[in-house]
Amino acid sequence: MTSAIIRRWGPGKLAAVTLALAMIGPAHGQPAAPPPAVPTAPAASSGSPAPPAARAPRSPAKPARLDEAAVAADLARPETIARGLAALHAAGPAAKKLAPLVEELLVRGLPPDLAVTAIAALGSIGAQSSSAAIAPYMSHRSAAVREAAAEALSNTRGPQAAAALAAGLRSGDATVRDLSAKGLRFAGDGDSVPDLLRALDRGELGAAPSIGALCEADQCKELLQRWELVVRWERIVPGAQAKVLGAMLARRPRLPDALLLLAVERARASESPSTKEYLRSMKKSRDLSPRVRKLVEAAASEPAKGEGRAP
Repeated sequence: MTSAIIRRWGPGKLAAVTLALAMIGPAHGQPAAPPPAVPTAPAASSGSPAPPAARAPRSPAKPARLDEAAVAADLARPETIARGLAALHAAGPAAKKLAPLVEELLVRGLPPDLAVTAIAALGSIGAQSSSAAIAPYMSHRSAAVREAAAEALSNTRGPQAAAALAAGLRSGDATVRDLSAKGLRFAGDGDSVPDLLRALDRGELGAAPSIGALCEADQCKELLQRWELVVRWERIVPGAQAKVLGAMLARRPRLPDALLLLAVERARASESPSTKEYLRSMKKSRDLSPRVRKLVEAAASEPAKGEGRAP
């Protein structure tokens, strides 16, 4: 009987009828019976296997909960300190309660490899209280430790981090100077700008975006007066001008229009392709005032060096 129905209706029509019958029960308050199996037509003789049945998408696995007691026990034993530090680094801010244990280890002293791991863990946690324990490591004999400290302080922040990074601008380690200049954008404030301007004048060009993010009116003018240094940085780091301009345009509350218009004009004059691309991406931004947006649109519409110009 079933074979005759398949030949007459075909498997597709039979499946639709079967589904409709299965839905009649619920529509009348009756429990729905599972639909009967529908025979399928024989597979084509191509030898290709039937496609696998679709599976429901898996939900993402939840991160493992930090076992604070176990990690504290690991930190108390020299042979398991590295394992405990790795767990804290992975947990990030969720491990804030255990930051004092790592700070105590740093104050007591650790071998360079463990010191790097401990500092990185505190940087991942981001507790401001950790800055005091990390700051002395900015002058450690190991370059890896110094650089780890400079990077972590941009996350732990606070006055002690800002003071240590300001001192790092005068380090004999070029990487520490660069990390300090960039880190002050997050750990510093307006008081850091004079040190950053002096660093920029000494050739620490990575200080420019931090100045743009922190400067007040007169300080911003000093940055714009040094725009040739930013253009020089562009030759080493493509997109450098866009970084500085972006830092200024992203300020909240906004910088005065007069400063932003001058900054856009400085970047516009350089005709840098990466800066033009940035300006094009900002044309529709709702965060710009009408005057600044109008100039951004005009600057973005002009071709950069090397691009075809309209005849």
